Amino acid sequence: MPVIINSACPVDVADYPFDVQRCPLKFGSWTYHGLELNMTNFTDTAVLDDYEGNGEWHLVGVPCERHEVVYKCCPQPYPDVTFTVVIKRRPMFYLFNLLFPCLLLTTIGLMTFCLPPESGEKVTLAVTVLLAMTVFMLVIMDNIPATSEVVPLFGELSAFIEHTALTVYSCHVLAILRKVFINQYIIST
Repeated sequence: MPVIINSACPVDVADYPFDVQRCPLKFGSWTYHGLELNMTNFTDTAVLDDYEGNGEWHLVGVPCERHEVVYKCCPQPYPDVTFTVVIKRRPMFYLFNLLFPCLLLTTIGLMTFCLPPESGEKVTLAVTVLLAMTVFMLVIMDNIPATSEVVPLFGELSAFIEHTALTVYSCHVLAILRKVFINQYIIST
């Protein structure tokens, strides 16, 4: 008898887009104890004959376990069967559409240091890359599952790339300022 079940499942996006989700589905009775209704599993995994694949997720497996719980109120055991749906996100889409553009924008941003200071295009390129990164971060925020539990791996990577770019930029500016001040000191003496 096929059944469609809608169930809430906590999402752990710490390793997004390389995450694996585990969603337990527990089937048991609150009305009948184990002596009146015995729940058993016939196999160690769910039967997936009618399973249809998904482009975003790969079904790793659906292990099945039987448990018995004895509550304080009642001496009889209450059995349940728990199916744990284990799915893994397919990261290729996210790599090509999120990670590679982020690395490309960072590389282009760092290339602005290779342009000569007299070039008027240096400022234009830097501002364009800054605007592109801002728009790109908005796109990323729409794609990353919203949760306040943990920061996704992709968010940490983006923050690391931006922090590294800012550090390189700061070092470059300090080197230019040092050179200017040394030249001014030599000229003034």
